Amino acid sequence: MIVGGGWGVTAAIAAEVVGPSGHVHVFEGSKQHTQYVKETAQLNNVKERISVTHAIVGTEVSLRGDSGEAQSLSPQELPECDILELDCEGSELEILHNMTIDPRIMIVESHGHLGTPSDRVRDTLENKEYQIVSEEVADRGLLDECINNDVSVLTGVKNP
Repeated sequence: MIVGGGWGVTAAIAAEVVGPSGHVHVFEGSKQHTQYVKETAQLNNVKERISVTHAIVGTEVSLRGDSGEAQSLSPQELPECDILELDCEGSELEILHNMTIDPRIMIVESHGHLGTPSDRVRDTLENKEYQIVSEEVADRGLLDECINNDVSVLTGVKNP
């Protein structure tokens, strides 16, 4: 499951990984980016494995584009999943603190410049008994910008 679908690239990759019997659910708050996720899924021949819900999960901090008629979803309403990716432009900590699901793997993009610094994401994941197995800048092509704005991707695996 992905909260913050963006252009749909990670959704398409996830759909490839889960294969024909798997499914990827994407929540995206931007009306325009909801369409991008659908288009990317179609272009990559995985549209039958991806469902997109036009919704803002938690409190909107920074949204790329117009929210349009997006529904509002509390973090407690997120459905169970095996893997959860959060890339929701500053809402990550609120979601982490308030969600009731317990995914096996968490992938979280920090946005320090939007109030979700990587050290707090790391601490929150560790407090929820995730072992951090990876922490990298979000985009090596934008290395300086990612470092200056504390935009990193942290991956945590649930401790047994």
